[in-house]
Amino acid sequence: MRLIIRNTLFVILMFLIVTTSAKDLKGETQEYLIIEGVGVKKIVGKNKWDSNITTVGGFVKINTTDLFKKSDINVTFYFTGIHKESNLRQAHQEIFLDVGQGCTLELFDQNTNRLLQRYKIQRIKSIPEIEIIPKNTKDSENGSAEEVSTDQYPNVILPSGTKKIELLRKSKNDTLEIQYRLINLKTKKNIYSGVLHTKETFILDSNTEYELRYTYTVQMQSTGVEYIKIRPQWYQSVIIYILVLLISSGLIFYIVTRQFRKKIKKSEAKQKKLEEAAIRLQSMLNPHFTFNALSTIQGLVNTERIDEANKYLEEFSILLRKSLSKSKNVFNSLDQELEMMRIYLNIESLRFDFKWEITVPADLPATDIEIPTLLLQPLIENAIKHGVSTLKQKGELRIACTKEEEDMIILIEDNGTWKDKTSVTGYGLALTRERIETINKMYTDQQIFLSLNINQSTQVILTFKNWINND
Repeated sequence: MRLIIRNTLFVILMFLIVTTSAKDLKGETQEYLIIEGVGVKKIVGKNKWDSNITTVGGFVKINTTDLFKKSDINVTFYFTGIHKESNLRQAHQEIFLDVGQGCTLELFDQNTNRLLQRYKIQRIKSIPEIEIIPKNTKDSENGSAEEVSTDQYPNVILPSGTKKIELLRKSKNDTLEIQYRLINLKTKKNIYSGVLHTKETFILDSNTEYELRYTYTVQMQSTGVEYIKIRPQWYQSVIIYILVLLISSGLIFYIVTRQFRKKIKKSEAKQKKLEEAAIRLQSMLNPHFTFNALSTIQGLVNTERIDEANKYLEEFSILLRKSLSKSKNVFNSLDQELEMMRIYLNIESLRFDFKWEITVPADLPATDIEIPTLLLQPLIENAIKHGVSTLKQKGELRIACTKEEEDMIILIEDNGTWKDKTSVTGYGLALTRERIETINKMYTDQQIFLSLNINQSTQVILTFKNWINND
């Protein structure tokens, strides 16, 4: 009977002990300290009294539990690095750690000096883990990003045709706030920025480079950087650009050359037309001069001045050959033209017995200067016919060439009096004026001006503007 009672009491006692222990375990924690902060994680150490704790945020709260308050505990608290060790009677309520900095709290039994617990807190450098997913023109056609690492920075190469990308968190358990910033490296402008929640979608330009920066809000000094480059389309390659440039340049060159050739042909046709007009006018002068010369020869023969007629005919044949050889040339050198005029004046002086002279200064390059062929002949003919023909031996005719800077002036002067005023607008002068007008149209930078001064003596002045040293 006593044995039964004893066993019953033992069972009741054990039940009470277990119940009390369970109550204590349920109502109280076995931790001495509770560490709180942003991104706090606890890692169990090799020994049961070691607690390794990491944090991402800088501020860490240290709270004591009921177990700490019931126990007689001494606390040793110190920072690693530049901070010195210090013995504290109680733990700090809040501390701040820089990235890479840590602190240690050691709890000792006050009576036995036995180590009860060691808390090692370390603020780690933490950069968010993100994933970049390219999207092509059609959302259903997703490409794949190619990561190319270099010594300077990681590169993310996206397939050509990528129009947008999605930015995702790699870890679903990561609840820390992430900030991001997307920069266009061509324009140096910030095109997207904000807080990354689950995912964000960005619209991008092809063949463009971007810089993506991202960081935890609680650790802004630790920044991740990704350089994103979209492969160019086939038509955006350097070779295509060069081909387009070459083709465009060739096309522009062809168009410009074609227009230029058209202008040249048009100018040449106009030039040819003007030259033909000048030659036609010149050929009209030759019969006029020939008719006058033949009339003179006929007059000499009729008056039985045979020797004079023969000499006149000889001189005339020389002049005719020279004029015919130059008849198809619009221009003739000044020295050759003056030589033809000397022969002509010899012929006419035989007929009318007047004096004449031609003067050319030494500094005037007569062999290099060209003037219209037979331009002087009708003017000299008028001076003989209307000026000196009736004066006989008293008649004087002078041809003087002078130079004024880039201009050349030819003066034809006689000492006669032109009684026939129609000679000023006669056939020879009219043709000469028309020739000058035609030649001035051909050469706009070189002009010829004709003026007459009829008083007691007669002066015909030909001014050749820009005619000397003109290329």
